[in-house]
Amino acid sequence: MRRALPLITTRLLLAAALTQACADRAGSGGDTGAADAASDAGVDSAVDATLDAVLDAAVDAPIDVEASDPDTAGADDVDATADSLVDPADAREPDGDAADDTGGATGDADAASDPLDGSLDADSSAGDTGEPPPLFDMDLIRDTSTIDCRFENARVVTRSLETFDAWDVSFISYEVDEGVLTPIRLRGFAARPRGSAAPLPAVINVHGLGGEATLARVTGPAQLLGYFVIAMTGPGGGSDENGNRSEGRGPSWEGGYRIFDVVRDPRGSWLWSHAVGVMRAITCLDTRSDVDRTRIGVTGFSAGGIATLMTASLDDRVTAAVPLSGTGGWPESASAPRSWFHALLTEAELTTASAEWSTFTTELDPAWLVQHARAPIMMVNGTTDEFFPLVAHMRTFDAIDPAQPKRMSLAANFDHGCYAISGGESAATIEERATLRSEGAQRLWFHHFFGTNSDYAYIPESPTAAVSSAGGLTLVATHIDPGGSALRVASAKLWASVDSAVTFLSADLDVGSGGDHAQVLAVPYSDAAIWFVDVEYTTRALIGPERFSLSTPVHIPAGHVPAVRDITSCLP
Repeated sequence: MRRALPLITTRLLLAAALTQACADRAGSGGDTGAADAASDAGVDSAVDATLDAVLDAAVDAPIDVEASDPDTAGADDVDATADSLVDPADAREPDGDAADDTGGATGDADAASDPLDGSLDADSSAGDTGEPPPLFDMDLIRDTSTIDCRFENARVVTRSLETFDAWDVSFISYEVDEGVLTPIRLRGFAARPRGSAAPLPAVINVHGLGGEATLARVTGPAQLLGYFVIAMTGPGGGSDENGNRSEGRGPSWEGGYRIFDVVRDPRGSWLWSHAVGVMRAITCLDTRSDVDRTRIGVTGFSAGGIATLMTASLDDRVTAAVPLSGTGGWPESASAPRSWFHALLTEAELTTASAEWSTFTTELDPAWLVQHARAPIMMVNGTTDEFFPLVAHMRTFDAIDPAQPKRMSLAANFDHGCYAISGGESAATIEERATLRSEGAQRLWFHHFFGTNSDYAYIPESPTAAVSSAGGLTLVATHIDPGGSALRVASAKLWASVDSAVTFLSADLDVGSGGDHAQVLAVPYSDAAIWFVDVEYTTRALIGPERFSLSTPVHIPAGHVPAVRDITSCLP
């Protein structure tokens, strides 16, 4: 029987939901009132408020729907929460966890119909040879004959005066139950800007733990980038009411055990089926003539960032990837006694000594997988993340093949949901910083590798820095790429923490237009400090210049253990 979720899950999901307003800014110029309100209300009221109240307060960009199918004419306008590619709100527990309650049954008659006819027989057990099936069977994942990809309910939607073609989308993906590979139908949405006759690049926008696909999750990124965008609800999530319920077992199955259901078969983890769903979404896109299959990007927040890293590591159809607040290095994260991974383990009645944790981290941790990635990866993360602290971030970043293009952009004092309560700055300040880095990274990385905007034809090299003592003060030596002809250096800051990465303070650096600089700051030097330099660039456009940031690798003293905020109170 399925165990009821304890209070710790509710608190985790609500804490992360406080960051919804940051995501809602993308492509809409919306306000950030929800996070500010949560901050003012304090810990207790933030925890006790309902998720819908938090999310409704962040609605900022109505989407008007005009049906292009006569059968749907007269549909109501959709008031959808505006959504960014980066999604710091991905902790919403879906209302429609119906598949969990039915034992993971697929439910829909069309889920296992003719397109799958006998294709799973060879993988339903160890087979005649006794050998286990591959962890990721890329031939199966890429097989368009089994995808049964459906684009339905075509309509025209308007967002912030721009129009988009939009569809409800569903396709066949897979999960593994009791060692048996099982077809499931995932549902979501797709959108593309109107007026383009040529095939467009495409981006898969992946939600995090407890999230779901929404129309705004595709129109927001489509507006930001000008691409075809698809978003699917992960297994067991969504609702019939919202038209996005996906089949399968959700992450909350058996009190969250589904995430760690890996001992019999590592493919039993919800994270495995979520990542496979992303790759199957690419297979779905392979069936469309209006998508340029040579230019496919993936991005997502939290567990969506994990799935992004896994997909970039395994699927050579991916051209570029931007994981957001999702990393590998899970054992490094769990080295912190209050890491939020411990909360997930506790809910599942496990510990880091459990066999499930050992298999989970050795088989699925992106820090192991990403060394094989051939897609360029730009990692965006908050400096105080409770799931993915800087030690985990650096473990993952360092594992990426140095021969492959890679960059990072760090949002100081941004985390996985507590910043509005104890971030050390106003929520609005932290949100603005995080939004610049998430949106900026997506523009820079995708436009560059897709060749869709000449402002990003050149990617600056990662900045480098060295910090040392100068008579007890802090000497900072930097090398900063000037940015080429289309970009210029807007600012540079040294960010440092002396409280084990709970909070970061900054000092402005006088770096001019870039190059080599050395500067003594009137700040006491500490060899125990955690620090990095962050450089903001801007395009040279006279109207509406765009910004992004690049960060140096983080200096982390040996033996550092992250001081993670408490999951129930958000206090250090």
